[in-house]
Amino acid sequence: MYQIDFDRPLASKGQNDAGLLNKFLKIHKIMPDIILSSPAARTKETLEISLKDIVTSEKVFFKDELYHASKETVLNLIQLSNEEISSLMIIGHNPSMHNVFEQLSKQTISKFPTCGLASIAFQDSWKNIAKLVADEINFITPKSLKGP
Repeated sequence: MYQIDFDRPLASKGQNDAGLLNKFLKIHKIMPDIILSSPAARTKETLEISLKDIVTSEKVFFKDELYHASKETVLNLIQLSNEEISSLMIIGHNPSMHNVFEQLSKQTISKFPTCGLASIAFQDSWKNIAKLVADEINFITPKSLKGP
C-alpha cells in the first residue's frame, strides 16, 4: 500500500538508533531548553524515543515549515528564537539538516544520518547565527554510539 511520506513511521533501525541516542543524551545530561520539530510522523517518533524522560512536552514546538525546509528556513527559525534560550534542538529532515550543519560548522560531511546529532556552540545572539563561527562542534552518528 502506498503511504504518504509525511505519515511514514520510523523504521525499526531508526527506533533502535533513537533509543541509543536517548541513552547518550541521558549519560551526557544533554537537555535542550526548547525543541523545534517537524510534525512528520517519523520525526515525532524520533523525538518521543530519543528524548523520553529528558524533556517535557511544553518545551516542544512542532513547526510545519521544518517539513521539506530549505537551509534558509531552518536558519530563519534559529534566528527568530528567543534570546533567553541557551540551547535549541531541531529535529528535521535532510537535505536541510545536512546543509545547515555544514554551513554552521564550516565542515563538509558525506552524510548526516537519520538520528544523527550535531551540537554546535556559539557565543553570540541567535540573530547572528548565519554569520558566526562555531566555538565548539560535536557530531554524533548512530554508528558511533553502537561502538566497535
